[in-house]
Amino acid sequence: MTWEALAAISSAVGAITVVLSLLYVGFELRQHTAVARSEVFRNFRVEVADWQMAIALDQNLASLIDRTFHRGERRADLSYVEAVQMGTACLSLLNLYEACFLAGQEKVLQEKDVQSIVSSSRLWNIPFVVDSWALWRTELGEEFVEYFESMYPILKDVPRIKLIGGVISPSSQQTPVEEDFDDQPTERKKWSRPK
Repeated sequence: MTWEALAAISSAVGAITVVLSLLYVGFELRQHTAVARSEVFRNFRVEVADWQMAIALDQNLASLIDRTFHRGERRADLSYVEAVQMGTACLSLLNLYEACFLAGQEKVLQEKDVQSIVSSSRLWNIPFVVDSWALWRTELGEEFVEYFESMYPILKDVPRIKLIGGVISPSSQQTPVEEDFDDQPTERKKWSRPK
């Protein structure tokens, strides 16, 4: 056997070793990604279950869900404290959705996974959410807001507001949102859910 033959065999063995190593690393990455994906889903389900349990155990919050989701009451129909309580509950759920969206951005979740989570609720088409979206969107990342509005087009038409130091800017193109909801008119408008 010549040196050239040994070199060729050695090169072939080296190439096979590199390919096998890459296949092994790919397999490990795939396993790691599957575990990470499973962990994100599990955490999301646990957090949503906790959120639902909080509603089930809090008579006032359950009543607010009933009034806003089933009866179509608007933000102006609630007292200031009720609007804050319901708004906080909804914003906490939106934060969970945003965490899943970010997991999708980091390629831990696949796009179809993120889409199935974010588009899974009829809650986001109710009048209370539309009335509150201008404020909530200031608490969320811009990319997530854009993505979320693509899932719920009714929210795209909500005028934007600017917050400067946590206060609504007078230069906002929208009339500033009143913080004292008891002083707002409570005239009920006919609401129809988008199909």
